[in-house]
Amino acid sequence: MKSLEEKYAEILEENGIKDEIKCVVLRPSGLAGEHFASVTELATIEFKDGGMEPLNLFVKRILPCANSAELDSAEKLMIKEGSFLTTILTDMCQGYT
Repeated sequence: MKSLEEKYAEILEENGIKDEIKCVVLRPSGLAGEHFASVTELATIEFKDGGMEPLNLFVKRILPCANSAELDSAEKLMIKEGSFLTTILTDMCQGYT
């Protein structure tokens, strides 16, 4: 089983960040919701070399579900949300960075 650092290193590398991870700290996002199929967390990733500032991420992950219908529905919803967060919301926030 991969460590939390290894999992995040793969995700970051897929997005062009190759710096070595020192640690990953997860904490609850505090968002209200039913959380039947997923949970939201805030992740802070610190890097070993000090060349890159800590990276703060909003993370949504699928919870282990009781049945495959819930899991399938959750995966489809997360794909739609991911598309929204990476395209539409990114475009909307362009002027605020």
